[in-house]
Amino acid sequence: MKTPGKFNVPDLLKHDYIFVTKQGLIDLEKIIEGRQSNYFRNRKVASEASIERAQNKVIDRFEREIIKPILEAEKLEGYNDDLPLAI
Repeated sequence: MKTPGKFNVPDLLKHDYIFVTKQGLIDLEKIIEGRQSNYFRNRKVASEASIERAQNKVIDRFEREIIKPILEAEKLEGYNDDLPLAI
């Protein structure tokens, strides 16, 4: 037997049957709703600038300065799609 405050997800997954009173289920729903509403309250929400800074740290300088401009360019200088590739 557990009170709604001590109930957790592994209890659901471990057992085939769970017996609960109507009031216990109502209390459990209130606790779960409270957990969801408080989830982001004490967490920092990342701004776009901080996300970009973090991504730039992860991206290699070679990738950022050479590969990314090539991939984002609409047309490459000195490249002609009509000519066959020469190796």
